[in-house]
Amino acid sequence: MFSRTRLGERRLRTTNNEQRTTRRAPAKPPDYVRFTVTFRGTVLQLCPLANRSAFADNGELQTRRTTNQATTQTMVTLFRVNSPLSLHAPPAQRCHLSMQASPHMQSSQPQFRPTVIRSSSLAIAAALVMIVPFVTAPGRVSAQEHATQGEQTKQHKVLMIAGARSHGYGAHEHYAGLKMLEESVLEASDNVTVEVVRGWPKDASKIDSADAIVVYSDGGKRHVAMDHRDEIREVLQRGGGLVALHYAVEMLPGESGEEWTDLLGGHFEVDYSVNPHWVAEFQSLPDHPVASNVKPFHAEDEWYFHMRFSDKGKVTPLLQAVAPEETMRRADGPHSGNPSVRKSVAAGELQTVAWAFEPETGGRAVGFTGGHYHWNWAQEPMRRLVTNAIRWAAGDKVEPNAEPLPSVTTEDLLENQDYPKPDSFDMDKIKSKFELSVAS
Repeated sequence: MFSRTRLGERRLRTTNNEQRTTRRAPAKPPDYVRFTVTFRGTVLQLCPLANRSAFADNGELQTRRTTNQATTQTMVTLFRVNSPLSLHAPPAQRCHLSMQASPHMQSSQPQFRPTVIRSSSLAIAAALVMIVPFVTAPGRVSAQEHATQGEQTKQHKVLMIAGARSHGYGAHEHYAGLKMLEESVLEASDNVTVEVVRGWPKDASKIDSADAIVVYSDGGKRHVAMDHRDEIREVLQRGGGLVALHYAVEMLPGESGEEWTDLLGGHFEVDYSVNPHWVAEFQSLPDHPVASNVKPFHAEDEWYFHMRFSDKGKVTPLLQAVAPEETMRRADGPHSGNPSVRKSVAAGELQTVAWAFEPETGGRAVGFTGGHYHWNWAQEPMRRLVTNAIRWAAGDKVEPNAEPLPSVTTEDLLENQDYPKPDSFDMDKIKSKFELSVAS
């Protein structure tokens, strides 16, 4: 799998074992290896290194653009891999590569071996893919082996829904934030596909086919899922997942808020919960898949707390911190303070700002109250936690010992924002304020 490092050239080489001589019956479906390449920008070109015309003897190239034209998926099916192939991407493109073997292959799973080669003049990422045959006699592959292969290749579909723009440059950047999370999810797993849309989709099949729905939008009466709670309930009841980010954890007092608590496991309740801006210190994390590979961290954000949690199902706190006294400096109000939260803060109680939820009726959900400031997505622990949350909600297995996610760049943070960059914008001040380590 390629990292998000900008690459001048990307090459994918495949070779077939020359000693493989087993003849297949004509009626048997052909063996194949499918490579799915997700990238931004210009369409990739696939060609044999030695002979471009030989491509017709090796497979077929299919290209599909998503509706927002921000991501292209190129599916390359290689039926007979008998000559080296080279996969090229234009400069300054970001790639994600996944691979799937034919269920009819009477060989071991192909092994994917990525190798990164760097030179002083050009950064080259070469992914060397070797199909390692382990030919068995026909009919000797057990049902259990087929089931295992099916589990390994199952694709979990994630639908990310971005709300309308609202707060100005660098804040509540719903679409831009989800696009960054999309790439992080694709970096972390080959078993997940992601689609990012603006607004609730008119095509009901997108909801029906989703294994998890991620909602990042303003809340209250502007909540993008306000009139779609029944659809989300159906997703959960069939074993799917829900992730709500920042303001999306708040509906309205009354019916919608109570239902959101049942679905998400927690809810920002007006006149009970609060939304101050503060630096939260997360000194420890629980033993939970969503917290896997997440190191303790701190971040300045609009961390909501004193949430109203469900008394049904299983709620697991993921991020907890002691709120400092300055979070209570504002006068009492619907979002700013009340006697109950003041008592809790004065007592030094841990405040839960992110949680996992397993409803009694089925499914998985995660609430995450950070995400006001777009710049915090550059923090690997924070991005990792939400990436894990999305995968877990979708039913994907989160590995206990994974490599850190690739770091993001200034260009990544500035891309896809809803508002134009102000003339007075100073990225150096942003880096200093949020303690970011990002490349220019």
